[in-house]
Amino acid sequence: MSTVLNYPLVKGKTVSTEEALKKAKKLVSSSKSIHIDGLACDNNGLKSIFQFAEKYNASVDHMDGQKNADLNNTIQRYGGFFSSFGEVYHRSELILFIGFEKSLPCEFGHLKKGLKRPKIIFFDEKFKVSDREICLDIKKNKIIEIIKQTYKSLKLKKKSKEFQVNEIIKLLNASNYTTIIYAPHNDKELTNEIFRLVRHLNNLNIKTSILSYNGSNNLSGAVQYSLWKTGYPLRIQFTESGPVYNPIEINSKNLSKKKELQIFISCFDSNSRPNMFNKNIFIGNPNQLKKKDFDIFLPTKIPGINKSGIVHRGDGVGIKKLKKISDSQNLSVEDIIDLIS
Repeated sequence: MSTVLNYPLVKGKTVSTEEALKKAKKLVSSSKSIHIDGLACDNNGLKSIFQFAEKYNASVDHMDGQKNADLNNTIQRYGGFFSSFGEVYHRSELILFIGFEKSLPCEFGHLKKGLKRPKIIFFDEKFKVSDREICLDIKKNKIIEIIKQTYKSLKLKKKSKEFQVNEIIKLLNASNYTTIIYAPHNDKELTNEIFRLVRHLNNLNIKTSILSYNGSNNLSGAVQYSLWKTGYPLRIQFTESGPVYNPIEINSKNLSKKKELQIFISCFDSNSRPNMFNKNIFIGNPNQLKKKDFDIFLPTKIPGINKSGIVHRGDGVGIKKLKKISDSQNLSVEDIIDLIS
Protein backbone atom coordinates (compact mmCIF):
# COMPACT_ATOMS: atom_id res chain seq x y z
CA MET A 1 0.00 0.00 0.00
CA SER A 2 1.30 3.44 -0.87
CA THR A 3 1.76 5.92 1.97
CA VAL A 4 2.88 9.52 2.34
CA LEU A 5 5.30 9.57 5.25
CA ASN A 6 5.20 13.34 5.57
CA TYR A 7 4.23 16.51 3.77
CA PRO A 8 6.38 19.29 2.32
CA LEU A 9 6.74 22.48 4.33
CA VAL A 10 7.33 26.09 3.33
CA LYS A 11 8.31 28.38 6.20
CA GLY A 12 7.12 25.66 8.59
CA LYS A 13 3.63 25.39 7.06
CA THR A 14 2.28 22.30 5.29
CA VAL A 15 1.81 22.74 1.55
CA SER A 16 1.29 20.52 -1.46
CA THR A 17 4.26 18.96 -3.21
CA GLU A 18 3.56 21.12 -6.27
CA GLU A 19 3.60 24.31 -4.18
CA ALA A 20 6.83 23.36 -2.40
CA LEU A 21 8.55 22.54 -5.71
CA LYS A 22 7.38 25.83 -7.20
CA LYS A 23 8.76 27.79 -4.22
CA ALA A 24 12.04 25.84 -4.29
CA LYS A 25 12.53 26.46 -8.02
CA LYS A 26 11.88 30.17 -7.54
CA LEU A 27 14.38 30.30 -4.66
CA VAL A 28 17.01 28.52 -6.78
CA SER A 29 16.55 30.80 -9.79
CA SER A 30 16.68 33.96 -7.67
CA SER A 31 19.77 33.00 -5.64
CA LYS A 32 23.11 34.46 -6.71
CA SER A 33 25.19 31.80 -4.97
CA ILE A 34 24.35 28.18 -4.05
CA HIS A 35 26.07 25.58 -1.91
CA ILE A 36 25.01 21.91 -1.99
CA ASP A 37 25.76 19.74 1.05
CA GLY A 38 24.71 16.51 2.71
CA LEU A 39 24.79 14.31 -0.42
CA ALA A 40 23.45 11.40 1.65
CA CYS A 41 21.54 9.62 -1.11
CA ASP A 42 22.01 6.85 -3.64
CA ASN A 43 24.12 7.14 -6.79
CA ASN A 44 21.21 8.18 -9.02
CA GLY A 45 20.61 11.10 -6.69
CA LEU A 46 24.30 12.03 -6.80
CA LYS A 47 24.22 12.11 -10.61
CA SER A 48 21.37 14.65 -10.59
CA ILE A 49 23.03 16.71 -7.86
CA PHE A 50 26.31 17.12 -9.74
CA GLN A 51 24.48 18.00 -12.97
CA PHE A 52 22.53 20.64 -11.03
CA ALA A 53 25.69 21.97 -9.37
CA GLU A 54 27.42 22.35 -12.73
CA LYS A 55 24.43 24.15 -14.22
CA TYR A 56 24.25 26.71 -11.38
CA ASN A 57 28.00 27.00 -10.67
CA ALA A 58 27.39 25.75 -7.14
CA SER A 59 29.88 24.49 -4.56
CA VAL A 60 29.57 20.88 -3.37
CA ASP A 61 30.55 19.00 -0.23
CA HIS A 62 29.35 15.99 1.76
CA MET A 63 27.98 16.12 5.32
CA ASP A 64 31.03 14.04 6.34
CA GLY A 65 33.39 16.00 4.11
CA GLN A 66 35.77 16.85 6.94
CA LYS A 67 36.58 13.15 7.39
CA ASN A 68 37.52 12.93 3.73
CA ALA A 69 39.57 16.15 3.80
CA ASP A 70 41.49 14.99 6.88
CA LEU A 71 42.16 11.61 5.29
CA ASN A 72 43.47 13.15 2.06
CA ASN A 73 45.69 15.54 4.03
CA THR A 74 47.12 12.65 6.03
CA ILE A 75 47.80 10.58 2.89
CA GLN A 76 49.76 13.49 1.42
CA ARG A 77 51.86 13.60 4.59
CA TYR A 78 52.47 9.92 5.30
CA GLY A 79 51.55 8.12 2.09
CA GLY A 80 48.87 5.46 1.69
CA PHE A 81 49.01 1.75 2.49
CA PHE A 82 45.52 0.60 1.55
CA SER A 83 43.67 -2.71 1.31
CA SER A 84 40.30 -3.63 -0.15
CA PHE A 85 37.84 -6.03 1.47
CA GLY A 86 39.02 -8.80 -0.85
CA GLU A 87 42.69 -8.33 -0.05
CA VAL A 88 41.97 -8.34 3.69
CA TYR A 89 39.97 -11.54 3.32
CA HIS A 90 42.72 -13.32 1.38
CA ARG A 91 45.85 -12.01 3.11
CA SER A 92 45.27 -10.73 6.65
CA GLU A 93 46.41 -12.79 9.62
CA LEU A 94 45.65 -9.97 12.06
CA ILE A 95 42.88 -7.36 11.89
CA LEU A 96 42.79 -4.36 14.22
CA PHE A 97 39.49 -2.46 14.42
CA ILE A 98 39.76 1.18 15.50
CA GLY A 99 37.06 3.85 15.63
CA PHE A 100 33.97 1.64 15.66
CA GLU A 101 31.34 1.95 18.35
CA LYS A 102 29.64 -1.06 19.98
CA SER A 103 29.10 -3.07 16.80
CA LEU A 104 30.56 -3.53 13.33
CA PRO A 105 28.72 -2.95 10.02
CA CYS A 106 27.50 -6.14 8.34
CA GLU A 107 30.18 -5.87 5.62
CA PHE A 108 32.80 -7.10 8.08
CA GLY A 109 31.11 -10.40 8.87
CA HIS A 110 32.92 -12.38 6.18
CA LEU A 111 36.32 -10.86 7.12
CA LYS A 112 36.14 -12.62 10.47
CA LYS A 113 36.22 -15.89 8.53
CA GLY A 114 39.03 -14.92 6.16
CA LEU A 115 41.18 -17.51 4.44
CA LYS A 116 44.02 -16.88 6.90
CA ARG A 117 41.67 -17.30 9.89
CA PRO A 118 42.74 -13.89 11.21
CA LYS A 119 42.96 -12.83 14.82
CA ILE A 120 40.45 -10.03 15.44
CA ILE A 121 41.43 -7.23 17.82
CA PHE A 122 39.09 -4.47 18.97
CA PHE A 123 40.51 -1.32 20.56
CA ASP A 124 37.30 0.07 22.02
CA GLU A 125 36.26 -1.10 25.47
CA LYS A 126 32.61 -1.38 24.44
CA PHE A 127 33.03 -4.47 22.26
CA LYS A 128 31.91 -7.88 23.46
CA VAL A 129 34.10 -10.55 21.92
CA SER A 130 33.74 -14.21 20.97
CA ASP A 131 36.17 -16.95 19.90
CA ARG A 132 39.34 -15.72 18.16
CA GLU A 133 38.47 -12.13 19.12
CA ILE A 134 40.25 -9.94 21.65
CA CYS A 135 39.20 -6.60 23.09
CA LEU A 136 42.07 -4.48 24.37
CA ASP A 137 39.58 -2.59 26.54
CA ILE A 138 41.06 0.84 25.79
CA LYS A 139 38.93 3.83 26.72
CA LYS A 140 38.08 6.04 23.76
CA ASN A 141 40.09 9.00 25.04
CA LYS A 142 43.17 6.78 25.48
CA ILE A 143 43.33 5.24 21.99
CA ILE A 144 45.50 8.01 20.50
CA GLU A 145 47.97 7.74 23.36
CA ILE A 146 48.23 3.96 23.00
CA ILE A 147 48.96 4.30 19.27
CA LYS A 148 51.56 6.99 19.99
CA GLN A 149 53.20 4.77 22.60
CA THR A 150 53.21 1.85 20.17
CA TYR A 151 55.01 3.98 17.59
CA LYS A 152 57.48 5.27 20.19
CA SER A 153 58.23 1.82 21.58
CA LEU A 154 58.91 0.45 18.09
CA LYS A 155 61.05 3.42 17.11
CA LEU A 156 63.17 3.32 20.28
CA LYS A 157 63.15 -0.49 20.37
CA LYS A 158 62.17 -0.39 24.03
CA LYS A 159 59.48 -2.20 25.97
CA SER A 160 56.61 0.03 27.01
CA LYS A 161 55.17 0.53 30.47
CA GLU A 162 51.72 0.06 28.91
CA PHE A 163 50.54 -3.56 28.87
CA GLN A 164 48.31 -2.99 25.81
CA VAL A 165 51.22 -1.52 23.83
CA ASN A 166 53.40 -4.57 24.44
CA GLU A 167 50.51 -6.87 23.48
CA ILE A 168 49.92 -4.95 20.22
CA ILE A 169 53.61 -5.15 19.28
CA LYS A 170 53.69 -8.87 20.09
CA LEU A 171 50.69 -9.46 17.81
CA LEU A 172 52.16 -7.32 15.01
CA ASN A 173 55.47 -9.17 15.09
CA ALA A 174 53.69 -12.54 14.90
CA SER A 175 51.62 -11.58 11.84
CA ASN A 176 52.83 -11.80 8.24
CA TYR A 177 50.15 -9.36 7.09
CA THR A 178 48.11 -7.01 9.28
CA THR A 179 45.25 -4.68 8.41
CA ILE A 180 44.02 -1.77 10.50
CA ILE A 181 40.36 -1.16 9.72
CA TYR A 182 39.66 2.40 10.74
CA ALA A 183 36.41 4.37 10.89
CA PRO A 184 37.31 8.08 11.03
CA HIS A 185 35.12 10.38 13.12
CA ASN A 186 36.50 13.85 12.33
CA ASP A 187 39.49 13.05 14.53
CA LYS A 188 42.46 14.31 12.54
CA GLU A 189 45.00 13.50 15.24
CA LEU A 190 43.92 9.86 15.42
CA THR A 191 44.03 9.58 11.62
CA ASN A 192 47.55 11.03 11.57
CA GLU A 193 48.79 8.70 14.30
CA ILE A 194 47.40 5.59 12.59
CA PHE A 195 49.03 6.47 9.26
CA ARG A 196 52.32 7.38 10.94
CA LEU A 197 52.36 4.04 12.75
CA VAL A 198 51.53 2.09 9.58
CA ARG A 199 54.27 3.82 7.61
CA HIS A 200 56.80 3.02 10.35
CA LEU A 201 55.68 -0.62 10.52
CA ASN A 202 56.20 -1.03 6.78
CA ASN A 203 59.62 0.62 7.09
CA LEU A 204 60.41 -2.10 9.63
CA ASN A 205 59.20 -4.69 7.09
CA ILE A 206 56.17 -5.49 9.27
CA LYS A 207 53.61 -5.62 6.46
CA THR A 208 50.59 -3.55 7.48
CA SER A 209 47.80 -1.91 5.51
CA ILE A 210 44.79 0.30 6.20
CA LEU A 211 41.18 -0.16 5.21
CA SER A 212 39.54 3.22 5.75
CA TYR A 213 35.82 2.67 6.23
CA ASN A 214 33.71 5.72 5.38
CA GLY A 215 30.54 4.17 6.75
CA SER A 216 27.03 5.52 6.31
CA ASN A 217 25.56 8.36 4.23
CA ASN A 218 27.27 7.08 1.05
CA LEU A 219 30.38 9.24 1.53
CA SER A 220 32.36 6.78 -0.61
CA GLY A 221 29.80 7.13 -3.38
CA ALA A 222 29.96 10.93 -3.24
CA VAL A 223 33.77 10.86 -3.38
CA GLN A 224 33.77 8.44 -6.32
CA TYR A 225 31.16 10.41 -8.27
CA SER A 226 33.01 13.67 -7.66
CA LEU A 227 36.21 12.06 -8.95
CA TRP A 228 34.44 10.76 -12.07
CA LYS A 229 32.81 14.12 -12.76
CA THR A 230 35.59 16.56 -11.86
CA GLY A 231 38.79 14.68 -11.02
CA TYR A 232 38.61 16.00 -7.44
CA PRO A 233 37.40 14.27 -4.22
CA LEU A 234 34.59 16.69 -3.20
CA ARG A 235 34.90 20.22 -1.78
CA ILE A 236 34.64 21.67 -5.25
CA GLN A 237 33.27 24.88 -6.75
CA PHE A 238 31.90 24.72 -10.28
CA THR A 239 32.79 27.78 -12.40
CA GLU A 240 32.42 28.83 -16.03
CA SER A 241 36.00 27.67 -16.64
CA GLY A 242 35.66 24.34 -14.80
CA PRO A 243 35.67 22.94 -11.25
CA VAL A 244 37.92 24.41 -8.56
CA TYR A 245 39.11 22.20 -5.68
CA ASN A 246 39.68 23.76 -2.25
CA PRO A 247 39.49 21.27 0.67
CA ILE A 248 40.14 23.99 3.25
CA GLU A 249 37.66 26.72 2.34
CA ILE A 250 34.85 24.86 0.57
CA ASN A 251 32.84 23.68 3.56
CA SER A 252 29.45 24.69 4.90
CA LYS A 253 30.76 26.39 8.05
CA ASN A 254 32.89 28.77 6.02
CA LEU A 255 30.46 29.25 3.12
CA SER A 256 27.41 29.87 5.36
CA LYS A 257 28.73 33.42 5.81
CA LYS A 258 29.42 33.95 2.11
CA LYS A 259 26.73 32.18 0.11
CA GLU A 260 23.02 32.85 -0.08
CA LEU A 261 21.34 29.44 -0.45
CA GLN A 262 22.12 25.95 0.80
CA ILE A 263 20.48 22.82 -0.57
CA PHE A 264 21.01 20.01 1.93
CA ILE A 265 20.29 16.41 0.94
CA SER A 266 20.04 13.71 3.62
CA CYS A 267 17.96 10.57 2.99
CA PHE A 268 19.38 8.15 5.54
CA ASP A 269 19.78 10.18 8.75
CA SER A 270 16.70 11.66 10.43
CA ASN A 271 18.81 13.83 12.74
CA SER A 272 20.99 15.79 10.32
CA ARG A 273 22.32 19.04 11.77
CA PRO A 274 23.61 21.17 8.92
CA ASN A 275 25.21 24.58 9.31
CA MET A 276 22.45 26.97 8.36
CA PHE A 277 22.72 29.59 5.59
CA ASN A 278 20.57 32.66 4.95
CA LYS A 279 18.21 30.44 2.94
CA ASN A 280 17.96 26.64 3.26
CA ILE A 281 16.22 23.90 1.28
CA PHE A 282 16.17 20.42 2.83
CA ILE A 283 15.64 17.40 0.58
CA GLY A 284 15.55 13.98 2.19
CA ASN A 285 14.35 11.93 5.13
CA PRO A 286 10.64 12.52 5.83
CA ASN A 287 11.24 12.11 9.57
CA GLN A 288 13.96 14.77 9.77
CA LEU A 289 13.94 16.51 13.14
CA LYS A 290 13.49 20.30 13.29
CA LYS A 291 12.18 20.30 9.73
CA LYS A 292 10.44 23.63 10.36
CA ASP A 293 13.84 25.34 10.63
CA PHE A 294 14.25 25.12 6.84
CA ASP A 295 12.72 27.57 4.39
CA ILE A 296 11.58 24.62 2.31
CA PHE A 297 11.34 21.00 3.42
CA LEU A 298 10.89 18.36 0.71
CA PRO A 299 10.54 14.74 1.92
CA THR A 300 11.77 11.99 -0.38
CA LYS A 301 11.71 8.26 -0.86
CA ILE A 302 14.46 6.58 1.19
CA PRO A 303 16.79 4.28 -0.80
CA GLY A 304 16.61 0.80 0.66
CA ILE A 305 13.10 1.41 2.01
CA ASN A 306 10.86 3.15 -0.55
CA LYS A 307 13.05 2.71 -3.62
CA SER A 308 15.81 0.52 -4.96
CA GLY A 309 19.21 2.06 -5.47
CA ILE A 310 22.96 1.66 -5.47
CA VAL A 311 25.47 3.07 -2.99
CA HIS A 312 29.20 2.54 -2.67
CA ARG A 313 30.57 0.21 -0.05
CA GLY A 314 32.41 1.83 2.85
CA ASP A 315 35.84 1.06 1.38
CA GLY A 316 34.93 2.85 -1.86
CA VAL A 317 35.78 -0.18 -4.00
CA GLY A 318 32.58 -2.21 -4.33
CA ILE A 319 28.91 -1.27 -4.47
CA LYS A 320 25.83 -2.27 -2.47
CA LYS A 321 22.40 -2.76 -3.96
CA LEU A 322 19.53 -1.39 -1.88
CA LYS A 323 16.15 -3.06 -2.36
CA LYS A 324 12.77 -1.43 -2.10
CA ILE A 325 10.62 -2.88 0.69
CA SER A 326 7.64 -0.49 0.80
CA ASP A 327 5.90 2.16 -1.29
CA SER A 328 5.78 5.92 -0.80
CA GLN A 329 4.13 8.72 -2.75
CA ASN A 330 7.11 10.98 -2.04
CA LEU A 331 9.41 11.84 -4.93
CA SER A 332 13.00 10.62 -5.18
CA VAL A 333 15.98 12.95 -4.75
CA GLU A 334 16.70 12.86 -8.48
CA ASP A 335 13.05 13.69 -9.29
CA ILE A 336 13.10 16.72 -6.98
CA ILE A 337 16.48 18.00 -8.20
CA ASP A 338 15.31 17.75 -11.82
CA LEU A 339 12.03 19.55 -11.05
CA ILE A 340 13.66 22.51 -9.29
CA SER A 341 16.44 22.95 -11.87
